[in-house]
Order: sequence, then structure tokens, then C-alpha cells
Amino acid sequence: MSSEELDRAIATEVMGWQDHPSFAFALDVPGSDEPAYRYKESWSPSTDISHAWEVVEKMRERRWQFNRHPESDQWQAIVNCRALRDTKSACVETLPRAICLAALAAVRAENNQQQET
Repeated sequence: MSSEELDRAIATEVMGWQDHPSFAFALDVPGSDEPAYRYKESWSPSTDISHAWEVVEKMRERRWQFNRHPESDQWQAIVNCRALRDTKSACVETLPRAICLAALAAVRAENNQQQET
């Protein structure tokens, strides 16, 4: 999965943003009828650690816990949800990408479990 594809999946599946085809993701703003926008070319959680931490915070809102640590020349991100008794992880070359891959796997597993019940 390319960084652009991963960023789009994170924006829509993890962050819950609307994907506008041309330029931006629309975000719901509490207490406002108008959405805010994050421009696609300037938001890349798979490559920018500050954007990846936004993903971590969103996952924490969903009651998932994040851990991370270096594994020789790679980073591992581990997402754990006690309520679902599930853990997802990713071990890749950069911490932002590891965070995104683990978060996406966790959200997809959560969605699959909800569909089964």
C-alpha cells in the first residue's frame, strides 16, 4: 500500500473524515454546521510523526492502547483493546507508518467484529 493510499484509509476509516476527491478531507467540527478541511498534500500520517500522533490520539478516544518500540532497524507499533480482547501490530521501517498500519488493522478488525454481532 502506497503512503497516499494508507493516508487516505487512515483519514476515512480511522479518523472518520469525508474524502473530497479533489483536494481535502472534511472534518466534522463539534458545534458547527460547516466542516473544517485538512488538505491532502499537507497531511500525511504515514510519513509525518506529528500527524501520526493525531492517529494515536484518535485510537485512544476509541479505547485502544498504543505501545511502540524499536526493533533493530525497524519500529513496531502495537494496538491493544482489552474490551475486544484483540491486539494488532505492525513492524516496519518508520514509526509513523507502523502506527498507521497497526491502527488501520485494529479499526478494520473492530468493524468486522461489530458486523458479525
